[in-house]
Amino acid sequence: EGLMTSGDAAFFRISYPEAISLYEMALLSTPQDSRLLWRLARVYVCSAVVEEEETVRNPLLQRAEEYARRCIAADPSLPEGHTWLAAALGYIALDAGVGDQVRISQEILSETEHAIALDPADDAAYSIRGSFYRAVGNVGWLKRSLAALLIGEIPSGGFPEAEAALKTAISLAPDIMRHHYELGVLYI
Repeated sequence: EGLMTSGDAAFFRISYPEAISLYEMALLSTPQDSRLLWRLARVYVCSAVVEEEETVRNPLLQRAEEYARRCIAADPSLPEGHTWLAAALGYIALDAGVGDQVRISQEILSETEHAIALDPADDAAYSIRGSFYRAVGNVGWLKRSLAALLIGEIPSGGFPEAEAALKTAISLAPDIMRHHYELGVLYI
C-alpha cells in the first residue's frame, strides 16, 4: 500500500518515471495485484502521450497494453483495466496500418463498453469512447466501403456519438481538461 500510495502521488505530480518505479517495485511483491497493474497501464499511456519520439513512445504503449491485459486477466471485473487497455490501443492504432487499425478499433469499442458496463461513472472510458467516435467520424464513405470490402467493417458511429460520450465524460468529471479539449477538437 505504501509504494502504491507514493506512486499515486508521483503520478499526480506528473512525475511518471518515479511513479513507474514505485508501482513496479510494489508489483515485485504482489505480481497479480490488479490495482497496481491498471495504474501501470495508465502511467505508461500517459508517459507515451507526452513522448515525442516514436521509437520511445511505441515501447511505452506496448508496456501499457501488456499491463492492462494482465490486469484484466487478474480481475476482469475491474473497469480500469478495460479503460486503460482501450487507451493504450487507441494510441497504438495511431501508428498502425489500416488493417490493424480496423482490428484494433473493434477492441477499443469493446473495451470501453466493458468499462462503462462495470462502472457507468468511468469518465475516462467515456472520453476515450468520444475520441474513438471522433476518429471514426473522420472516415469517409469511400474509405469505409473499401475497408469493409478488403479488411473488415469499421464500427459505426461518428460525430454525434463522440459529442454524447464527451459530454458525459465532462458531466462526470468537469475538472478534467482532456474531456473539454477533446470536445473542442470535435467542434473544430
